Amino acid sequence: MIRLVRIALGLFALLTFTASIWALAQSPFAAPYRERTEAELRVALERALKPELTPDRLGSRVAEALEAGETEEAAALARLAATRGVVLPSETRAALEKAEAASGGLTSCLACAWDPGNCEGFSQVATCNLPAELTPLGDLNAIRRGIQDWMNGDSIDRIDLSLGIVGLAATGAILVSWGTSASVKAGATGLRVARRAGALTPTMSDEVATLAARAIDWDAIGSVALRRSGAETLLTPAAARLADIAADVGRIGARTGASDTLALLRYADTPDELASVARVTETAGAETRGLFATLGKARVIRATKTLTELALLAIGLLSALTAQVLAIAVWLLRRWLRRVDRA
Repeated sequence: MIRLVRIALGLFALLTFTASIWALAQSPFAAPYRERTEAELRVALERALKPELTPDRLGSRVAEALEAGETEEAAALARLAATRGVVLPSETRAALEKAEAASGGLTSCLACAWDPGNCEGFSQVATCNLPAELTPLGDLNAIRRGIQDWMNGDSIDRIDLSLGIVGLAATGAILVSWGTSASVKAGATGLRVARRAGALTPTMSDEVATLAARAIDWDAIGSVALRRSGAETLLTPAAARLADIAADVGRIGARTGASDTLALLRYADTPDELASVARVTETAGAETRGLFATLGKARVIRATKTLTELALLAIGLLSALTAQVLAIAVWLLRRWLRRVDRA
């Protein structure tokens, strides 16, 4: 009987070894992660968020945001608490109301409308600057600035000009083959305003700058300025990648407010991270900003991915094989020790 058990265990070990070799041959760790489905992402985010949904923890985060001068982030956390039925401490609510009442004003709004760099916060950018920028006039103004600099021999802000051209092209449905025209238009404007308002991270700003340098045929500016050709002739194939980034910004804006979109751009250092932020907004909607403020960038973006089934199978098989090898090693060691004792 013992002999049969040993044979069965040996065959099982051989089978596990063969299955492990097959699984590894499929290169399961070449691309071990996959994007979670929307339902899976919702469950993962809820699981991560649940321990944080207490008056003490959220109240502490709101207080920290207010102390750092981040009134809008504190408001986003308060909205998250309200939607989840968490009652913040009365002193925290009072401090938030006081901070919100102190912000704003007509004069500062006019200054913000002229230049987003003058805005006091992303909420003011959304209220005072974006409405004008989202019209074709905003893109035309960016193009006007670029052409004027070129004619004056001054340094051209190529990023601002490129995004203005992409936004205007999207308005004319020239980029329709690269994605939803309205999404590209809104995203290009969002990127342009976010850069001037200081909302883009340095890494993302560099990425956009690199694409902008290749997205426009700068030699054609003169022809466009003299109206010998249309603005679409300035676009190169690299504009498609810039349009993809703009479309992701547009996806974020479609599920959140304009001020939240600008704030969420601070969590994206690369186009891939921007796409992940866009995926989260499609699941969490208006709660996204509060979600990032509560859990942090790393935990939220990590939740968008999970191990593939093949990677999980390979890990399971390797774990089983390791356990079997250890069991056999222990068995051989015990036999060897018995022989030593007998000797």
